Amino acid sequence: MVSKKKHLPRGKIITDTSGHDSRQEELVSKIKELEMENDILKETIKILKKIRASISLI
Repeated sequence: MVSKKKHLPRGKIITDTSGHDSRQEELVSKIKELEMENDILKETIKILKKIRASISLI
């Protein structure tokens, strides 16, 4: 049975400053944006589950 939760460890994003290019900066920025979006969606799901549970008790 495969776990439904996927946990990808997050660490500090290390960029190589010697070969600094705009594509790398763009990708790092996109990673941070997607991590934030993912966190927001996870918290939204938690809230919706709580609301759903409280409605079912009524």
